Amino acid sequence: MRRLATDLGVDPMTVHHHVAGKGRLLDGVAELLWEEITLPEGWDDAADLLRTLAHSLRDLFHRHPEAAPLILRCKTLPLSELELFRAYLDALEGTGLIEPAAVLRPILSYAVGYRVGRPKSPLPSP
Repeated sequence: MRRLATDLGVDPMTVHHHVAGKGRLLDGVAELLWEEITLPEGWDDAADLLRTLAHSLRDLFHRHPEAAPLILRCKTLPLSELELFRAYLDALEGTGLIEPAAVLRPILSYAVGYRVGRPKSPLPSP
């Protein structure tokens, strides 16, 4: 928190006045990261929908290479993450999938886990 205050050119107590601690600050950053993932719109094909999600996650990790460990560290699920999951589950259900969570969960786990396993290496170009 002191380093952040120094980088911002403010007193450390100013940062503490606005954020309840480092953990809460990182949770807020994680929530903003989830908001960068593309929401599903008008898809009628499950494969295209899941491909869009996977590409959006990959693009997020290109922009923010340390995002995966950060979004995994949250003790509570950010609202933006819950809204994203709900939107994808509804869209997948709309394609006719009977158990959309059984399809969505492995895609998310693979994408985030792949990046966590290689935190310092560059990702292949999209």
